[in-house]
Amino acid sequence: MSATDKLPADVAELLTVVMEALSIPLPSIDEVDEREHYRVLDERASEVRACLWALLRHPYPGAVRHTARDIRRSLRNNPVTYTPFTSGKTDEEA
Repeated sequence: MSATDKLPADVAELLTVVMEALSIPLPSIDEVDEREHYRVLDERASEVRACLWALLRHPYPGAVRHTARDIRRSLRNNPVTYTPFTSGKTDEEA
């Protein structure tokens, strides 16, 4: 049994999608990638905040599931477009 099994399914789904939205890879050391990383993270955080605010202000049956759906939709509209950081080391060197 995982920890999320103790939560209602819709709540576990919402928490999972929030984590997906905010857990983006670090950017390369290129300044353009760093700016784009900040932009993506800021946009995603703003969308999550707005969706959670609406959920808290206007709950209704099915609202948690709909909120997760809305956040997933926003992720598709705001994908990671920058080059992620890579150390250049192999697993043996790390």
